Amino acid sequence: TGYAKHPTPEGQDGHPVLSGSWASQNAMIFGVAATNAARSAYDPVDLALALEIPDMRAAATERLVPTNVPSYKPELVAKVRELYSERSHKDSTAKCGWAGVPRIGAPTHIAQAADKIVFLYNDPSGSAWRVIDMTRTSFPEDADSTFNGTSVAHWEGNTLVVVTEYLPRETWFGEYGYFHGPDVKITEKFQRTGDIMMYQVTVEDPSVLTQPWTRDAITLFRADDVRTEPLIQPCTPREADAALGKTALFVTRLY
Repeated sequence: TGYAKHPTPEGQDGHPVLSGSWASQNAMIFGVAATNAARSAYDPVDLALALEIPDMRAAATERLVPTNVPSYKPELVAKVRELYSERSHKDSTAKCGWAGVPRIGAPTHIAQAADKIVFLYNDPSGSAWRVIDMTRTSFPEDADSTFNGTSVAHWEGNTLVVVTEYLPRETWFGEYGYFHGPDVKITEKFQRTGDIMMYQVTVEDPSVLTQPWTRDAITLFRADDVRTEPLIQPCTPREADAALGKTALFVTRLY
């Protein structure tokens, strides 16, 4: 595409410059970036819920067919279903809690310096950010669990690799009850070609998954001309309407 034909800017270290505003294809089409690209994937547990909403039926049929879902241990599948079916009070984001990594999705803005990279996010729970220290080569032994975890990053050729650990167990790594254990490891990869960036996430958690899960790669476009300023409406907790609200966000939160 034309975006890929643009030259890829390089920093003094020879690595691609990732700085700028980034948006998914949907955001480019509609001229806004209301939420982070890939805040969620399709629903692998209860697709029928989306099909019950008339104005979403066509989109759900065409786009929400699950083909790539995490492989939970058989004895834990019921827990995934339970968490999703009771998400109105078991999903912390229904009460404006932070989504955490990697559920928060791809950043909408990136600021890159020689020793740090800053990720900025527009999220339904509020604006969020992460500061990645590029000089850190290992995880501290006494790190506290936080919604964004503790991250270390390095370059593999022209791909930025960010590894995150120390995530609290109350976070999910997907919208649909995708819970994890205390030692989950998240690997994000950012690869820029021209004004296109591929973003991919791999989740490793032997305590609950039978194998690592790599989410489908997301294509982001350089979007300096697209309105991507932070959300201005405050998050309000959802109780009785949380199930409907979560379902209604399927389209806006798709890859």
